[in-house]
Amino acid sequence: QDTFWMFSDRCVFEIIIEDEERDIWRLLLQQGDFDGALKHCRSDSKKTQIILSKQADHLFSKGYYKEAAKAYAKTKRPFEEIALRFVNARKPSALKAYLLLVLSSLKATAETQLTMVGTWLTELYLDELRRLDPAIAAAVDEGDQKKNKKHSKQKQSSQGRAEKEKASERKRVAGEFKRFLEDHYDILDQATTFGLISSHGRSDELVHYAEVIGDRDWLVRHSLAHGRPKMALLILAKYWTRFSTGKKKKSSFDSDLFYKYAPHLLTHSQKIAEQMVTTLARVDKKFLDPAKLIPAFVRYETARRAGRGLEGGPHEGIRYFTVVVESGEISDPTVHNYLISLLVKQKKDDSLIRFIVKSGPKPIYDVKSALRLCYHHNKIRACSEIHKVIGEFEEATKVALKINIQLAQLTAIEAEKAGVDPEITKKLWLLVARHVINKERGDVKKATQKVSDILKHCSLSIEEVLPYFPDFVQIGGFKSEVVKSLEAYNQSIRQLKIEMDRHTETATKIRKDIDELQNQKGYIPDTRRCDLSGEAVLSRPFLYFPCGHVFLEDALTDHTIQQAKRRPKLLLSGPFAALTCKESKLRASLEAMDKEAQEKGSASLALVDITRSEWKRIASLECPLCGSLMIASCHERLILP
Repeated sequence: QDTFWMFSDRCVFEIIIEDEERDIWRLLLQQGDFDGALKHCRSDSKKTQIILSKQADHLFSKGYYKEAAKAYAKTKRPFEEIALRFVNARKPSALKAYLLLVLSSLKATAETQLTMVGTWLTELYLDELRRLDPAIAAAVDEGDQKKNKKHSKQKQSSQGRAEKEKASERKRVAGEFKRFLEDHYDILDQATTFGLISSHGRSDELVHYAEVIGDRDWLVRHSLAHGRPKMALLILAKYWTRFSTGKKKKSSFDSDLFYKYAPHLLTHSQKIAEQMVTTLARVDKKFLDPAKLIPAFVRYETARRAGRGLEGGPHEGIRYFTVVVESGEISDPTVHNYLISLLVKQKKDDSLIRFIVKSGPKPIYDVKSALRLCYHHNKIRACSEIHKVIGEFEEATKVALKINIQLAQLTAIEAEKAGVDPEITKKLWLLVARHVINKERGDVKKATQKVSDILKHCSLSIEEVLPYFPDFVQIGGFKSEVVKSLEAYNQSIRQLKIEMDRHTETATKIRKDIDELQNQKGYIPDTRRCDLSGEAVLSRPFLYFPCGHVFLEDALTDHTIQQAKRRPKLLLSGPFAALTCKESKLRASLEAMDKEAQEKGSASLALVDITRSEWKRIASLECPLCGSLMIASCHERLILP
């Protein structure tokens, strides 16, 4: 069983069957059964390649080019050979299918091959779109019409269906090409791809490719070149919106895009300029430097003055830089100075004055430059405001007087509210009063009335203003002010009299106390001891104070010297000042000791030129247990370290 025998007249053979199916794939291949051959090749790579290659050749010879492309893509036959076969056969669709499969099989490290295949596919897509282009199809139809002048209705109907099919095919290929660009933009060389698409005149595909790779510079330039500034603005606005919402890394923000195209957009038209400023104002100032936009707004200002359709609406430069400055994020003096230069050119100075007031006493802009511009453009009120905000109230008042008296009075009132020295505010009011007198010199009565009104709002008195009037003038108009001044003098005299009476009474008491002290007696028993050293006081010279304390002269002097070493400054004030501050030698010595005590904690007597007798004189001026030295010692520790 399971064996076969063969015999002849001379021999007998036993046939042993081993691996009978090993060549079945070859038989099936010869019969054209490629699927069956693949099943019986037992996953042998060499056999599989042979079968796939034969299958691809067979499909190619039968005209099934797309199926052949899929089969060729599975083989390891040379890429050049297969590609040339499709090229020679003029089958671009099959070649495209083959290249797409090859592209998907290449490794990411094969950058050169990926770029080459991707570029070839780009050219194939563009060529297919060219062949499907309606203009080319119309040219072909026109040529056919010249050859065949008679057309039946049936043929016209078939042409209509063909046109619809072509339109559908064109839409499909265009969508497929756009998806190809989206999926493989990273392997394509940008310059080459731009060149290919441009050479075929595919504007929509160019825009799509630029959007895919994020080339906003090209998109904006393309939009402006085709007269679509609104599209350019939309691209810039979307760029910032996507960036600010976190879809892009903040380090990759391209601010140069705004600097580059701002001049063109700002000078296009008033409406576009307005929208551009709105877009610029939305961009965070950390990523867009307003100072670098100044050249663009200079061009806008030049175009506006030249009358290029920008002079009708509000000044967009002022609007933008006002928003920037009021945000408080910009401390660049260049920006503030430029805003000043724009505001001074306006007919009305309300915005300029508002900006000056908001800037405060420490403005960022250059004050000298701002004043020069304001004077040059005759913005006198703005000049007064600048002087006022930086504290130059006198200059502000002088400038305000060139406009009207009310503004000068308001300046003086603001100076009083700001806490300016009363002498300076009085000087300001005198400037106003003198201006009124000089202005109304021909009508003294009118000048008198105006000065009288001024005196009601300030601290000036009538006697301070009268010297500025002519020598012979009736002061009837100042009757109320004169009466008020006299009443003030009477009140002052009464107050002075009260103070003099008080001082007289105090002096009398002091003289009485002096007399009592001169006649005061003290009784010291023979057992009395020094309040500092504890020794008997009758054995040596001593000092007795009215408070009842008794000290040996030497002990009191030593105590005073010790106090002077720690706090010599105390001996320059209080009752000691009558002696120590009067004599320059003592004052200089004690000041030197005070300086040394502040530096080292205590002073020494080595370099001090004060004799023992002078120390005794100082010590005898005050009781050490009742006077200022004892009071100052309250701040010291009870136990010294």
